[in-house]
Amino acid sequence: MKYKFPSKKKNIYYLISVYYIFIFAILFFTSLNYNYVEGDDASIILHHLFGRDAALQKPFSSYHSLFDTYLGFFGLASEVAYRKFALLSTFIMTLASLSVLSYCVLVKTKQTNLKGTFFLLMLVPFMIPELLFEGLYINPTMHSFFFLLLSYCSLLHYFKKGKNYFLILTAIAFGIATGFRWVNGFFIFFLLAELFLHYSQVNKIENKNVFTDKRFYATSIIFGVSCILTILTFIAISGYSIIDIKDTFLFARSYMAEPISTSTKIKAAFINNFTFLTPACVILFILGIVATIKKESKLLLPLLLTYLPFAILITAVGTFKTMIFVFPAFLLIVLTGWNYCSKRVRLLILIVIFIPWLIGVKVNYNNVVWGPDFTFSIKNNSDKKTANSDIGITLHGGLAIPTPEGPRPLGGFFSVLLGGEWYAIVEKINQEREDAFQFAIKNNVRILQGSDHCMMYTKLFEKGYTSNDPLFYTKNGLYCERTFTNATGDQLEVNFFILRDNLYDKASMIQFGNEKMVFYSVIPNFLSKLENKYQEQFQRKGAFWGILEIEE
Repeated sequence: MKYKFPSKKKNIYYLISVYYIFIFAILFFTSLNYNYVEGDDASIILHHLFGRDAALQKPFSSYHSLFDTYLGFFGLASEVAYRKFALLSTFIMTLASLSVLSYCVLVKTKQTNLKGTFFLLMLVPFMIPELLFEGLYINPTMHSFFFLLLSYCSLLHYFKKGKNYFLILTAIAFGIATGFRWVNGFFIFFLLAELFLHYSQVNKIENKNVFTDKRFYATSIIFGVSCILTILTFIAISGYSIIDIKDTFLFARSYMAEPISTSTKIKAAFINNFTFLTPACVILFILGIVATIKKESKLLLPLLLTYLPFAILITAVGTFKTMIFVFPAFLLIVLTGWNYCSKRVRLLILIVIFIPWLIGVKVNYNNVVWGPDFTFSIKNNSDKKTANSDIGITLHGGLAIPTPEGPRPLGGFFSVLLGGEWYAIVEKINQEREDAFQFAIKNNVRILQGSDHCMMYTKLFEKGYTSNDPLFYTKNGLYCERTFTNATGDQLEVNFFILRDNLYDKASMIQFGNEKMVFYSVIPNFLSKLENKYQEQFQRKGAFWGILEIEE
């Protein structure tokens, strides 16, 4: 019997949702590792381990405030419980986000384009692998994204059924989403653009002009004010005020205003986004813009124009999660490009999508700990940023490229995500923390960190140690120190210099203490500099830690 493609959107939605559940079930068994990945995730948890006392440990960021409220609500008892709960919650929210996203896209799809939309939604996790990586570390952004999409879904129901309570639900979901990540408040422009498109279509049917429609203005104003009120309400629930919002955005603006060379921006844009803005994704986006301008889909143009300034602003310095609020509009344009393609072009795009899943690029640098494939190891280092390198092709994960959200492979996504390589590299990162901790305990020596990062602090809590020292507690103004104690009275001291450059100043190091100590840093380059500075006085034991003993 010949298979008949389902014509009802509901049936397609169920198929897509089951398909996503199947993918994430595989990821659950092959990739989900309940350890920290890049440091920021440890910072989020550490605030809770200190009882959410800002005097001891400030939150990682104010702009994730509702996530801290969400974690605190459960009153978990240990570091392990917080870490596993937060990661599993992120994993589930990422799956739920993909499901709701597919629903919204199907609602927006014309009946004649259902088949093309169905296949594109099947391809989305492969076309944009970053959507899968985002669910594999503690990530407040994916919680925000889920509620952003719920707000969009509710707004689409308002268009369909005309019930005002859907507008109220939209505003509530939007407020929750913004509480989880404040910058996602910019999503209001997308929702208002959708309101404009809706009333434009209504007025076209009635042979009227949307710009003279009082319903449009009244609904937009009431809706906009409601969204602002829900944002302020949920941010207030999480313990912050309007003044805090202003201060946070002023700090972000000053951070973004720091001078960065064009070459650095281009390099950062590639490193931060190559698993999001894949070649297939970019091609379809460009085709979508062409189709938007040329064909009947011109109503999408306000969405593009509304988002373009913000997309340019954020992508100049950001990662996928910093610009996730533009993603629904982005995907609608990609979908337009897909439906605009001929069958031959679609076949070529399929090839472009799956090549980096099957093939990885190995790069073996002599002086870089990352690589040559999706791993890291100790190598000979020098002051040079590059050295002789070998480039090759592999059917496994490609070069591990460090990003602000953890390592990402240069191709070979099947092997990394479905073959256990992601799990292995996260386990290896954790093992280095474990080795550094065990050495410090067995040899009764201090731990010196490269900065005030939280990877070692959380390891100590995991092992049953606690501390009442604030993060920036200092006795002499040179370095900060925290003393951790376990139930049997054993103590371990963790330090970092207030001025990072003092790490490479021998006089400062001697003042700190010339006894043997463990040095740990999430940035391997710090260890390379110590090797170059102190030569045989520093013994590197791993990519992220070593043993330092300065002689006068």
